[in-house]
Amino acid sequence: MSSGYSFIPRRTEKLLYDILHSADHLERLSTRITVVNLETDEDLQIMVERRLEIIGEAIRQLESSDEKNAEMIPSRAGMVGLRNVIAHQYGDIDYEVIAITCHITVPELARQVRELLDGKLDAPASG
Repeated sequence: MSSGYSFIPRRTEKLLYDILHSADHLERLSTRITVVNLETDEDLQIMVERRLEIIGEAIRQLESSDEKNAEMIPSRAGMVGLRNVIAHQYGDIDYEVIAITCHITVPELARQVRELLDGKLDAPASG
């Protein structure tokens, strides 16, 4: 039995499900997510970038509202940073970084979020 939450605060749960929903969407697109496709397929760019923005923003909000659970997500700083590049420095997007993030970081992030939602991670009790 986990020594963490017996429940997750409603706001935290919503943010975690937002992350998971976008991660699952990226997973469904994964065979199409290549550097070449991202550089040439504007519709794919928009879909992928939007899902990464949602993930990064949800993590940013989680850091503000539930820092202890946010700390359970090791890739949080990178995902928030990527969201900031997409949102504010869109001319500097490196599609190799985007593709690697979608294929390596996002699946691991989804696993971590599922574990948080399932209560398998020892999320510290919130005060």
